[in-house]
Amino acid sequence: MKTEGTVTLNVGGQVHCTTVDTLCRDSNSMLAALFSGRYCYPDVIFLDRDGKRFRHVLNYLRDGVVHVKREPSEYESLIAEAEYFGLEGMKEMLQNELDEVIREKNTAAESCPLNAKIIQNMTSSLLSQLKDQPLAQYRSTSKHDTLLEIQTEAHNPFVFRIDLDF
Repeated sequence: MKTEGTVTLNVGGQVHCTTVDTLCRDSNSMLAALFSGRYCYPDVIFLDRDGKRFRHVLNYLRDGVVHVKREPSEYESLIAEAEYFGLEGMKEMLQNELDEVIREKNTAAESCPLNAKIIQNMTSSLLSQLKDQPLAQYRSTSKHDTLLEIQTEAHNPFVFRIDLDF
């Protein structure tokens, strides 16, 4: 058992090595409470979280920034991690960036009304042609995605994908 120095974390099966100082950088976080010296911990600590996302948590604690692909689902996942670990600054930063990405997508959609109208007409036309066929699949991958997939149960099923992201 140790209370300072380097720490090895197994986060969702991925091993991360860091320092107690890094983990305690945000004094109000769950990680700071865990590694503050009040508790002793084993040589390897298991955290049941997503190991790939945890690297963003460590980078935030090290550098104060998070580099993430500008996709709403990426931000939403990392906001959930920030909430879990009690990293309010990281959560606020990601939420602000998510709001900006959504504004940019909405602005892009508004600036292309002709494209939006064309896609709306294509979608309506396709759905009216398929109205007598039971749909095997209809999905949009997240609340912010603009991808529509339709798969019919016909003898020759097909997937029609409309990417509404201009």
